[in-house]
Amino acid sequence: MNRKYILLKRFLYFSLPLILLFFIFKKVDFSLLFSLLEDVNLVYIILALAIMPISIVLGSGRWYLLNNFYNKKPLSFRYISFHYWAGLAIGYFTPGNIGWDAYRIIAVGKKLKTYTSPVITIVSEKFIGFLSVSLMILIVFPLIEDHLLKDGKLYNKIYFGGSGILALVILFGGLILKGKGENISDWINSSVCSLILKFSKLVKLKKLVNLNSLDFTQSRSLLSGFKNPKLLFSTFFISWGILIISALSNQFLFRALGYEIDFSINLFAAPVFFILFLIPLSFGSLGVREGVYIVFYDQFGVPMEIALLVSFLSLIGILLNNALGAGNILINGFKKLKKD
Repeated sequence: MNRKYILLKRFLYFSLPLILLFFIFKKVDFSLLFSLLEDVNLVYIILALAIMPISIVLGSGRWYLLNNFYNKKPLSFRYISFHYWAGLAIGYFTPGNIGWDAYRIIAVGKKLKTYTSPVITIVSEKFIGFLSVSLMILIVFPLIEDHLLKDGKLYNKIYFGGSGILALVILFGGLILKGKGENISDWINSSVCSLILKFSKLVKLKKLVNLNSLDFTQSRSLLSGFKNPKLLFSTFFISWGILIISALSNQFLFRALGYEIDFSINLFAAPVFFILFLIPLSFGSLGVREGVYIVFYDQFGVPMEIALLVSFLSLIGILLNNALGAGNILINGFKKLKKD
């Protein structure tokens, strides 16, 4: 029964993109689509694609700051950015980017001969990312509410739901802070060990550090980062910078298609998309991505064909960036991991 469930899950994971794209293309006006492509402004497309690597640099900087705070032995920004970019290609084609996180944990863990601080670094990065995304949604929503042309009940649910989730996370964090959090540490320990071992088998890595010896007392505690205002605010605003770059890139893509849209809408879309695309529904979020773009921008009166083209052009930019990391960088990255 378990094997049948796994096979069904894998089948849906790879077939869902084709099913979703089939229904999307059935409704698309291809004559309008091609006419938009003929009149596209290449200058804006180049601008959109050119600024995308900035988010990778910012993401590398955030990981660098967190890594060198939790690790007793600092690593260079060059090493961190190398593996940050290399892991992106893996993460994009794995559910919820878990392959990317596993790759980064292994890259730093094998370098430092311990997986304790790399695990804590990634967990803290996720918490800070979640907080920045949630607050961006809550702050920007009032700015875009007047732009909604259709029933805004969905977005009101997102707004109040996001507020509730954020409150629960803060409450949960407070409870951890008050207690020792030993059970949670044990759960994180076993979960991450399982993830790393599965990933290491996938890329055929050997001679891993003994994961059973993972001891969270060997590094600074997870909560120590949240007690450091300088680190917390630096990484928080870097996270916002990544979202702003994403919003600005989409703004340029709309301009490339000759469609004017308020920047606040794209600024609201960036964190919403970030959360939705983490849900492991399809291979590389294909189909889901296009559907989300169409449904989201439809609420603001954006024609289906324009939303679909913005989605495709954005995807091209992501794949180009991933290709830069997946070529020589990714291959060399695996070689370095195997040699360490």
